[in-house]
Amino acid sequence: MGWQDEVVQKLQQGTLRRLEWEDRFPFACHAECMGRCCRKADIVLDPWDLEVLARGLGLNTTDFVDAYAELQIEPETLWPYVRLRDVTRGPCAFLDNQGLCRVYPFRPRNCRAYPVGRRVTVTWLKNGKPDLDATYFLLNTPTTCLGPQSTRIWTLREWLEASECLDYFQRATEHLVVKSLARELKYHEWWEGPPHMLLMLFLFEPDLIREEFGITEQEVNHVELYRRRMQALQLFLTDQAARHGYFLETGNDSGAACALDLSGTAPDLLEWMLSILRGEQPDS
Repeated sequence: MGWQDEVVQKLQQGTLRRLEWEDRFPFACHAECMGRCCRKADIVLDPWDLEVLARGLGLNTTDFVDAYAELQIEPETLWPYVRLRDVTRGPCAFLDNQGLCRVYPFRPRNCRAYPVGRRVTVTWLKNGKPDLDATYFLLNTPTTCLGPQSTRIWTLREWLEASECLDYFQRATEHLVVKSLARELKYHEWWEGPPHMLLMLFLFEPDLIREEFGITEQEVNHVELYRRRMQALQLFLTDQAARHGYFLETGNDSGAACALDLSGTAPDLLEWMLSILRGEQPDS
């Protein structure tokens, strides 16, 4: 059973508390337990988490992964992802001697949101657009965490705003849509071997994209480049799936997710993807 299925089961059983925007809960970090939640944890980084962390440390994403993370492949979906390395075995590499986070201003989404969890489902509509449904819930904290004993009361909205989670959730959703599209197009059935170079480049290498294709931060800021990268990956997946005879099954006869006539050449596809990065509308 996957973690999302477990979340659904626990919500149905009432062992996880569902949260609406104005629902209230107590939580505050305590000096006595500082850093305990940052040990032996599974912290997966979205592409946005990865680049913000790397940029905050003055590194490119490749050097960050080499130093602090691991690039892995999901066995069932064949989708690449990054997780922090040391925290899976012991204390997070970014904890200082006092148990405080050295990268707190640019910490990942899951660290910001804790103890709030979020589950997002994506349904592809007949017009080829994703329909998103988000469920928020309160995680069951370990007994070593004193946060729930606090007298500080938050609404869900207040907590997410104070932790600056909302922008991170938006970036995470943009990546989730790409991953969902890959699943709907049955990427795991038609792709063989290591992930495609363009997939890895557009997911995890914003600095290399800027360097190779001459896209400055003054021309396209970090958030907008990220958004365009995710859009370009939807084009990439749609085209590559169609070349293998796979299409988005939305019941839309107009073929909202159809093959582009690129004559099967990678340079043509790359030009289409680059036009999205530059904010240009490709010729139909």
